Amino acid sequence: KPLGRNILFNSSSYTNDFTGYNEYIISGMITGAVKSNVSVKLTLAGYSIYTNTLFNGSFQFKVPPLDVYTVQPYCTNTLFNPEFISVLMQEKNYTSCDFTSYRNLYITGKIIFGDTIPFASKKVILSGSKQMITYTDKYGVYTFSGLDQGTYTVIPETDTYSFSPSNFLIGLTALPAENCDFVYTFYN
Repeated sequence: KPLGRNILFNSSSYTNDFTGYNEYIISGMITGAVKSNVSVKLTLAGYSIYTNTLFNGSFQFKVPPLDVYTVQPYCTNTLFNPEFISVLMQEKNYTSCDFTSYRNLYITGKIIFGDTIPFASKKVILSGSKQMITYTDKYGVYTFSGLDQGTYTVIPETDTYSFSPSNFLIGLTALPAENCDFVYTFYN
């Protein structure tokens, strides 16, 4: 909305118009595994500003209308659904920028002989809160992803090999389990 202002320069008066705008609010909630102190990024044309959610998961930004904004939450070891929301701001508040968070929990490790020789294509079994099977890659690395909080046991399949340790008992809560490594030897 144009606002008139009189400006006095060297005994002469000028009237200039300044463009002002109403501020509108983009707000929402983060629910799920993590909701407080989540970083939320608001982006417009390559520029970003950030805020953190309150204890109840709420957040808000004050913005001018008539632009398209992208809102995206971020928190370590956490995934969000949806990943981001694009908001076309018109001349009204946008109050349903809502996300659900869930932990990105996984278990990973490697199977090696000695200190460096990887054991590729080895079957690894996960039991407990979820049951899964995976195989090591060419570097001897295995990963079980998409896990929930809970208790798990990881066991490499034994046939003509023995492993140290023989298994891992893992309690996943807020962080993933890494470096769950096995060393193999042939049976004697």
